[in-house]
Amino acid sequence: MHLHEKTQGWAAGIVLMEALQTTGSGRSGPEALEPGRISDYFAEEIFGKLNKDTRDFLLKTSYFPRFAPVMAEVITGNSRSAQILADLNRRNYFIERRNEPGPIYQYHSLFREFLKSLADRRFSEDERSRLMLSAAKLLEEAGQVEDAAELFREAADWEGLARIIMDHAQELNEQGRSAAL
Repeated sequence: MHLHEKTQGWAAGIVLMEALQTTGSGRSGPEALEPGRISDYFAEEIFGKLNKDTRDFLLKTSYFPRFAPVMAEVITGNSRSAQILADLNRRNYFIERRNEPGPIYQYHSLFREFLKSLADRRFSEDERSRLMLSAAKLLEEAGQVEDAAELFREAADWEGLARIIMDHAQELNEQGRSAAL
């Protein structure tokens, strides 16, 4: 995969590549972004240096493609969600903040991939399913229907997926987004 695609043009991706060059074999370009090296970097330089509550927060919110602090609070049960997100963003921990109309956060795709991989290993199948379904419902409530549908599919909740398709089919079709159906 090309460097720009892998980093999605994020400056954080370039910073990550530079960090991997200085902490590893000195390889540059796409070779510096090998999955194992990326996971090692995230595990050692970022995730491993965070407290247990923040690590748990990151794992539980990794199922969201984009999310508001209140969504994170619901899924994690952590009343400090807004503070944690603001702090991670301020410290440039591979999270982006957008204002639309309130703050919306999203993890860099490489970091989210790492977090989801860890969450899949750390949580039981039942806990993963519960987290995905909770995230799907929150996404649907927030109007992120396509992301919600993807989580229903990933959780193999076919009834939830069918319901969301039926509930939003006309709306998506009217918006010219019939391909999402």
